[in-house]
Amino acid sequence: MTLMMFKKFIFGVVFSVTLLSHAMADTIKLDLPTLIKQARQHGNPQVAMVQARAQQAAAEKAAVEAEDRARLDLQAHTKRYKSHAEGARQHDYQTILEVNQPLHLFGHQQARERAADLRYQAKRAQVEQAQSHFVVDVIERFYQLHASELAVQSLEEAHALAYVRWDRAKEHLALGKTDDLSVAQWLARVERTRHKLYQARSENRMARVQLSLLTGQSLSDTLIRPPAAPKGFTTEYDVEPLLQRVLSHNPQAKQVQRALEAARAEQEATVWTPELNLFSHVGQSARELSGRNRWAIGLELDLPLWSGGALDAKKQKQAATTTEVLAKQDATRRTLTIALKQLLSDLSNAKQGLIAAKATMQWAEANLMKRQSLYQMERVSTLGDAMVELTQAEADQVRADGAYYVAVAKLASLLGDNPEQALQADYLQQIGQRDGQNSEPQEGGFTPPVGSGYGEHHVKE
Repeated sequence: MTLMMFKKFIFGVVFSVTLLSHAMADTIKLDLPTLIKQARQHGNPQVAMVQARAQQAAAEKAAVEAEDRARLDLQAHTKRYKSHAEGARQHDYQTILEVNQPLHLFGHQQARERAADLRYQAKRAQVEQAQSHFVVDVIERFYQLHASELAVQSLEEAHALAYVRWDRAKEHLALGKTDDLSVAQWLARVERTRHKLYQARSENRMARVQLSLLTGQSLSDTLIRPPAAPKGFTTEYDVEPLLQRVLSHNPQAKQVQRALEAARAEQEATVWTPELNLFSHVGQSARELSGRNRWAIGLELDLPLWSGGALDAKKQKQAATTTEVLAKQDATRRTLTIALKQLLSDLSNAKQGLIAAKATMQWAEANLMKRQSLYQMERVSTLGDAMVELTQAEADQVRADGAYYVAVAKLASLLGDNPEQALQADYLQQIGQRDGQNSEPQEGGFTPPVGSGYGEHHVKE
């Protein structure tokens, strides 16, 4: 490459970057935090359905609480008739305005109100869980889209390289320097890379559609490069303190706990109790009745003596419901315990994946620089293979970063935190410090046989 060609190349790069910066100034900054914010504002059908159930629980709670308030009733009655008695009135009317105030003195109503409130809290925990899963899905789709972009770029480069080599093989065949088999081999390579490229483009389009539906944003333009994983983070935690936090703060655990408390409150409400009702009313009637009252105030007592076994059946039903929720709570604890241990394992795997991706990236960059030097000295005829390998390494790096952030976001959701906190570089250290654990892994100690961790200390930052 001559000096003049190099200057033109530099000018072209600077000009392209300038145009890109001006174009981005007029568009929304589609980075990950912005997309998460847009996604929360846009909403999601799954979250909306859970929110609707929470609103139903809120309405049921209000209905139960309303039963403790006074009621105002107006009764009106009128008729026209013909009596056997001569000279009797042929029309009649009666109006009564009555106020009723239930007197819940035996804890029955209070238990029902507590149960309704706990059911509402359980539904709110479901909403929190659905929103967390939604944000985690956005983060995962975001990194999948970026990895897909690089996969398409890599396959475009590989397809172009295969096409050039196929064309060159045909030229060599015409000169008698190769045979038909070599030409057919490169033609097969062209078609395979074309097929893979079409598949990658289709996957890329679907990835854009899926992320666009989640965020409500048009993703026709290239997105901002996703955040890279922190340079160093711990993966060693004492599981027991983390598990205790999960069981007390996780939305699913809170949901089951509130459901259990609600079932027990319903059991308390399903008891034999008398009903007291304070009433007062005023009325007027056209009839001349003996003992007709213009107004009255009094107390009603309803004492259910026998319900035909309905009360006992209801008690059995509530006891069975409580037993079911207890079993569900035990199953949930086991599920959350497994999920926590799996996420800690995923986090450890993500760390090793980052080390491997960084080492591969460093090799690909150094290899491309070496090939460029050889190309300038005309010792090699193409940079194609090195460029493809570098793009593939970039895609692997994005996948490794995405695996880290998805694992940390899921861990944040499991701990009852907002998944967005996973984007904080020191979030894992915050977890350790919050639970009284060391924020950094201990030096030395037992080295597991699965690997020495050599790369972590030797891969350049």
